[in-house]
Amino acid sequence: MTRKLMTADDVTDAMMRAYEVGLGTGFTDKSDIKQGIAAAINASGCVLVPRWLVFNVGCIECGVSSNVVGMYASSEEAERVAALATEELNWREGGQNSFEVFDLLAPQAAEYRAMLAADPREQALDHMAENAQEADK
Repeated sequence: MTRKLMTADDVTDAMMRAYEVGLGTGFTDKSDIKQGIAAAINASGCVLVPRWLVFNVGCIECGVSSNVVGMYASSEEAERVAALATEELNWREGGQNSFEVFDLLAPQAAEYRAMLAADPREQALDHMAENAQEADK
């Protein structure tokens, strides 16, 4: 079975649409939707991928390290973790830290896309991916 990658937001949106149009989800109210998300993911054969990255940007001038804090399925959870980390760890390793939330599915910025398009290694990887897709047909 081929598995489609989807985010928790994708699943939640689908569940909300099903609820709103009454397509027999069996849910009695919107609070039941949260309980049904895991079942919907399993039944769909999809693989849930985290969409939101919480990253600690350390102070380059102070030598404070930067690290991945975690990856989360919802923006609300990521924002909550970033706020908690800011309260608890704003100053560590002798310098300031900034806890930022990034959407991993956001479109790539044009400046990076242009830079990577000029990279022969990226072009070779693109060519290999195209060949693999052709072989699958």
